[in-house]
Amino acid sequence: MTINQISNQFVKDLTDTFVTTVLQSAQDEAAVIFRSKMQEFDIPALLQQQITATVIPFFSEEIKKKMEKDVEDRLAQTDIVGLINKFIVGVVAPRLEKQSKEQLTAEVSQRLTAIDIAGLAQQQTALTIKEMIKTLSFPEWSIPGTAINPSTLKLSGNNINGGIIKHLESTGIQDRATRCQVTILDTATVFENRLVAAGLEVTGNVTFKGNIAVEGTLPKGSPFVAQIVDIVVDKFNQQYDQGTFDQYTARVLDQINENGIDAGVVNVNGKSLIKDNTLTESVVVSNLQKVGALKELQVVGETLLDQTLYVSNGRVGFNTTEPERVFDLWDQEVQIVAGKKKKDTAVFGTVRGQDLIISANNRDQLLIGIDGSVTVNNLNIGRTNHTSASRMPTDNRPVAQIVWNEAPVVGGPIGWVSLGGARWAKFGIIS
Repeated sequence: MTINQISNQFVKDLTDTFVTTVLQSAQDEAAVIFRSKMQEFDIPALLQQQITATVIPFFSEEIKKKMEKDVEDRLAQTDIVGLINKFIVGVVAPRLEKQSKEQLTAEVSQRLTAIDIAGLAQQQTALTIKEMIKTLSFPEWSIPGTAINPSTLKLSGNNINGGIIKHLESTGIQDRATRCQVTILDTATVFENRLVAAGLEVTGNVTFKGNIAVEGTLPKGSPFVAQIVDIVVDKFNQQYDQGTFDQYTARVLDQINENGIDAGVVNVNGKSLIKDNTLTESVVVSNLQKVGALKELQVVGETLLDQTLYVSNGRVGFNTTEPERVFDLWDQEVQIVAGKKKKDTAVFGTVRGQDLIISANNRDQLLIGIDGSVTVNNLNIGRTNHTSASRMPTDNRPVAQIVWNEAPVVGGPIGWVSLGGARWAKFGIIS
């Protein structure tokens, strides 16, 4: 909707409202004037007054009555309403019309003054230009470079295609080359000169077509160093046969057999290795793989025996190096722990979704389920044995033995109690 349409619609609505108001006001005012004029001109009373004052003294009673009747007939024939309407149309209406026009003009001018015509025009112009820009095609070379603010201009890399970008610079790249030095292919990346990097990690095979100069050191435990040592040893073995080593070894063994080894003169970091058949304190690390029967063993720190028993910080773990309680035992997927639950309270059981069975004589005697249920196959309370069955037993059992009914029904017993001599009695009838 344009600004003209908006203004026309507003003026139309405003005019309709004021015309309705003015017409209603005119009707109300005409009614007031009519009533006022009728009150001012009491025509019957005036005529009656004139007749009584002037005519009656000169005429008889009959003439008086005739005159009064004539006057009444004249009054009846006179169109008083028409005269009043003529007065309203000729006098009142023009006056009201002029007053209504002046009031309507003043009200419309006031309302139009309150409307921001310039703002509405600017808003409509902006909307029109915005719609035109969506379909406008700029002529070639129509936007000069000085019309673009480079500080707010942003171009996506997806919109740049082709050409050579000279003097490329970014947070992690500085291009100072004068010709192509790097070529990136789907199958390889080609460097035309030396490659300088703070570190290099290669996954896969490496082929060197030139000399290798190492200015640093090689890790002794690396597979590369181990292969070099193997190559050197193999080369040495090829130059010196086994006979040479056998002769040298034989001479050393003969010397040991003849003179023995004085362990007291074997030093480690200037300290004796053995003293009086005892390893000295200088031996803090060893790689012993087999020892005799130890009479005493004291270990400080973590201890792991045969990848099974682990001890550390007051906790013992079997088949685990991360015990959760003072005692933690794993057997495949089953975990059993023991330790302190709270003050003066101990706990023993499973900590995962696993049942716990306590057995005796290789028989499962007590089952604790993961839902908290406890199942006892044979329970003694005092000297009374408690078991369960689906029907009344008939065997001979000690007196007071109780068998609970596993299939209770209405009218049946909760269980049976032994009276001795293979006699049983029901108790707890279900009703």
